Amino acid sequence: MPEKDGRDLTRQPASGARAGDAAKPEAFGRGEHPDPGDNKADQKNGGQQGSNSGQPPKKQEKKPFWKRPVLFSVMICVAVVAIIAGTLYLIHAEEYESTDDAFIDGRISHIAPRVAGKVLKLEITDNQIVSENQAVIQIDPAPYIVKVHQAEGGVAQARAQYEQAKANYQVAQANAAESDADVIVARANALNAQQNFDRFNKLSKAARSQQQLDAATADQASSDAQVHAAEKKAAAMHAMVDAADKTVVAANAAVESANAQLEQAQLDLSYCTVRTGHGGRITRRTVEVGNYVSVGQEILDVVGTDVPNDIWVTANFKETQLKKMERGQAVTISVDSFPDEKLHGHVDSIQNGTGAVFTLLPPENATGNYVKVVQRVPVKIILDQQPHHLLSPGMSVEPEVDVRGHQQAGNGPDSNASNSPGGK
Repeated sequence: MPEKDGRDLTRQPASGARAGDAAKPEAFGRGEHPDPGDNKADQKNGGQQGSNSGQPPKKQEKKPFWKRPVLFSVMICVAVVAIIAGTLYLIHAEEYESTDDAFIDGRISHIAPRVAGKVLKLEITDNQIVSENQAVIQIDPAPYIVKVHQAEGGVAQARAQYEQAKANYQVAQANAAESDADVIVARANALNAQQNFDRFNKLSKAARSQQQLDAATADQASSDAQVHAAEKKAAAMHAMVDAADKTVVAANAAVESANAQLEQAQLDLSYCTVRTGHGGRITRRTVEVGNYVSVGQEILDVVGTDVPNDIWVTANFKETQLKKMERGQAVTISVDSFPDEKLHGHVDSIQNGTGAVFTLLPPENATGNYVKVVQRVPVKIILDQQPHHLLSPGMSVEPEVDVRGHQQAGNGPDSNASNSPGGK
């Protein structure tokens, strides 16, 4: 029996080792990683392991994170960095106002002909740079040349009628002068007849005959009638002078009207050459040679390229962002098309009204259910430098306004008063 027990004891450690080895895959299957120090302990206490070979090994307890110096240090660093980043963000948000609802805006001139006709020639091409008052298209001038000739004939005819009216006026004046002389002669004859009548009337009947008295009476009556007729004729002649004078005035007006028609015809002829209003770049051209264009028909656009006169930024800030914003504050602008280039500008003005007020159908908040929505106010930003790339209206930008220079009194949107005629 002792030998049997001895053989059994010598075999038990081996069986215990095999049990421990069998438990290792099971521990790895559960995701546990045994410590090499534990293996050494198992080998040292092989007898004990053999005695407990039927039981699974105890699971090792994990240490809390504050007892792990590396993990704890990493967490502390992350927390410090987050606090610093949050503090810097809050400070930046307090000192700067930005928005992504901003675009490049500019001066766009819509070119349209002033006269109708067939396009004979194009002087420009797409996206071409043009200068102020540069020709862009040529319209067939033949019909307008004819109108100029007609207007010139009308001017000649009006001037001839004016000269004739002046001559008639002079004739009327001469006739009036002659009639005035006839009145003087008639009055002299009437005076003579009156004196003869008085002379015969004072004589006694023995010194004159009845026939002589009757002749003197008839001469007196005839002379008075001649004076009356001469005065009427003189009045008529003077009326003719007034009429002739008005004819001269009318003829002069006709000359001026004919001259105006000639000038209009010459203007229409000059309008056959359509020109630009200001310099810029040709865009949206819709005309070709041979097209018939009408008066007021838009044929192309000219977009200004001069900074800051023709190109600026319109940023639609929320109304809650305007508390510290005022004219003259510095702005840093990022253009989506050129993210590597930062532009600099300043606030020029703040629109006196939200964008919703000037829409085609402004909101009627007095009717229906009201839902408050934060409104946006357009802010005009002027560029302080000439960009290295082409800026086109409609490009998306992100302006950032430095509001640190905000003053507590006389600030905000009221600062737009400086743009008024009485402002500085």
